[in-house]
Amino acid sequence: KWIKVTNRIRFPTTKTDPRIRKHHSRMLKKALFEIEHRTENENFARRLMLGASVATNDESLRLAKVYIEEGLYKAADILTKGPADKVYYVSFQLFPLSRRQ
Repeated sequence: KWIKVTNRIRFPTTKTDPRIRKHHSRMLKKALFEIEHRTENENFARRLMLGASVATNDESLRLAKVYIEEGLYKAADILTKGPADKVYYVSFQLFPLSRRQ
């Protein structure tokens, strides 16, 4: 049985931390497992995985980071309304695909 608490814990970071990197790595491995092993339509309907590759610049990247962070908090507010009977993990990844020259 899941019991909701009123405390919300957030760990905003201003620099890299090995513990946070390890946590994100574990969560991405769980997402990979969902993609590779849970292929039935029922499991597909229970998840949402989206992605896009975009060409950008530093100013747009800065603005998008703020927008994504606010979006995460808004999604968490929506998801935590009402009684809970399951736990989900919500994440966004934004990382470079191109190499710096």
